[in-house]
Amino acid sequence: MSILIADSDPDQLALYSDILRHAGYQTHTAGRADTALRVARVHRPAVVVTEIVLTGSNGFEVVRAIRRDPGTAAVPVVVLTWRGTASHRREAEQAGCSGYLVKPSTPRWLLQEIRWQLQHSIRVQQDPAFGSRLRPETAASRSSRIVDIAGTGGSFLERVGQSVTRTA
Repeated sequence: MSILIADSDPDQLALYSDILRHAGYQTHTAGRADTALRVARVHRPAVVVTEIVLTGSNGFEVVRAIRRDPGTAAVPVVVLTWRGTASHRREAEQAGCSGYLVKPSTPRWLLQEIRWQLQHSIRVQQDPAFGSRLRPETAASRSSRIVDIAGTGGSFLERVGQSVTRTA
């Protein structure tokens, strides 16, 4: 199972790539927005982890492009960033992010979030009725998990949205 990590900081890219490889995941890395999109389209990772600040664009534009592409639209995208403000979190949700982690993220929290995203993603893929009953406005932002790793006020798990919203 492969994970795409996009971050313009080579040290952060290497750190999180090592953590994921050590946990048994194959990783693809990208330091630029255009590279991240190309890798996502070619390799179709199970999860994308992206920083907001990327060379060539920002992480939110990467997320929007992933959501627009039918080949990658269902891939969970987790933002992993130093920017933990409420406005950044709202923009992440509006862009279609599946999760939001604030750096510094411990390996445990990063792996826990990726496992959660993978479990959710597999559930939707295995049960066509489950996936086909998603309301269109929630399909792009299937879930919304906001996790405050840095402890910037409040509990670690500030908000866990519903995995999906079924229509009646």
